Amino acid sequence: MGESGSGDDSDGEDAPRQEPDPLYDETADDKDAAWVERQRQGRISDAVLSCPGCFTTLSIDCQRHEKYHNQFRAMFVMNCKVEEDGGEGGAGGAEFDPSGGSSGPAGGAHGGRRPKRAKPSAKYRRVLCGVCDTEVGAYEVDEELYHFYHVFPSNA
Repeated sequence: MGESGSGDDSDGEDAPRQEPDPLYDETADDKDAAWVERQRQGRISDAVLSCPGCFTTLSIDCQRHEKYHNQFRAMFVMNCKVEEDGGEGGAGGAEFDPSGGSSGPAGGAHGGRRPKRAKPSAKYRRVLCGVCDTEVGAYEVDEELYHFYHVFPSNA
């Protein structure tokens, strides 16, 4: 074995010293996970919702619709803007259920299907991505609740 068997840098004296990458932080994932947990305040989310146009995060705390699995509701959002004019009276696609079935005969059962347009008396506003203006859902004014139906969900 000789003198170089100790594992020292016997040939490393001539090699250039590698500087640490200023854009890499090995603790970043743990810090990000801790931030999300603080934001959720112990609540469990069904998904993390992102804009389908630019992948910007829209909500980290949401519930999946019981019947329509591509729809979610949330109270706490980010990077969203609510359209104040021209959005009232109808928001959503064919499967959008702004009431969650609460106005139906079941009295709170989820899954009631609404027509393409909400009732004119209902107060809904279109919700747009705050970054790219893609329509991602509707805001129910009376309940202060966001309904997302055009989003990209990922595991929470």
